[in-house]
Amino acid sequence: MQAKIPLKKMYLYGNIVFFLLIVPYLILLFQSPEQRINFTKEDGIIENLSAIFFFMASCICFYLFFKSISDDKVYFLKIRRNCFFLILGLLFIFCLGEEISWGQRFFCINTSDYLMKINNQGETNLHNLYFFQRYIKNSPVIGWFMTPERIFVLIWLFYCLLIPICNKFSLKVRNFIRKIYFPIIPIWLGILFPLNQLISEIFEKMQILLGLQAIIEIKETNFAFLFFLASISLYIKYKNNPGQVDII
Repeated sequence: MQAKIPLKKMYLYGNIVFFLLIVPYLILLFQSPEQRINFTKEDGIIENLSAIFFFMASCICFYLFFKSISDDKVYFLKIRRNCFFLILGLLFIFCLGEEISWGQRFFCINTSDYLMKINNQGETNLHNLYFFQRYIKNSPVIGWFMTPERIFVLIWLFYCLLIPICNKFSLKVRNFIRKIYFPIIPIWLGILFPLNQLISEIFEKMQILLGLQAIIEIKETNFAFLFFLASISLYIKYKNNPGQVDII
């Protein structure tokens, strides 16, 4: 049987998380320009929270991967553990590494001369490489269509929203997902991903007042927070029923 959450609880959870997504933007409204810079700067409160959320999400997924070992069923690719948890854990570790430039500032590692020449921010990461940028030194360029931001949007759009919706309304999709033991997050949580994108775009219209970079940093941290909640939802569901995959 599917572990269904009562509609009232879903509404309550959704409203609480939605409020938490807006709080950082509201804080910006009551800060001075200097305070906003400190609030959203590199290695500041907001960015550190993003790294923490991705780290905790990865830990949960790795834990679920090792706990999913089974003698009576074979998962996708005939593996005895659910490899989808491993993939999610690696994805969150990658996001964490990119967020903190793979510990470059923490370990006081200088950027190599080669990366200095091809990285828009002179850091040890992939998402700031010129190849992926729409803007280089604040000047628009004709670059690769699939920027890191667009790739990230496609990931959460498909995994967190479209797949849960298809699982809910398509019997064929639901049967296939059950067959490969694909982990599904709740639809109410998936809806908050596009809402976070919408909130940030609304506040971007106020960039003269709040600062565009500050808004982007908050949006990224909110996404990290939502992925952390998604991993918690998977943990709760698998703790209650390890064989169940199509939570809604």
